[in-house]
Amino acid sequence: MFVLSPQAFGVNSIALGDNSKAYGDNSKGYGDNSKGYGDRIHPYKKV
Repeated sequence: MFVLSPQAFGVNSIALGDNSKAYGDNSKGYGDNSKGYGDRIHPYKKV
């Protein structure tokens, strides 16, 4: 059973790896939002 413990952690690591990619996609989403805020700032500067 002791040998199974490390293997279980290995599987969890792979799961975390997939989650990391999901977070990466979310980061891109925030990047798009940042551009949106940038466009909103421009009109204020023109005024």
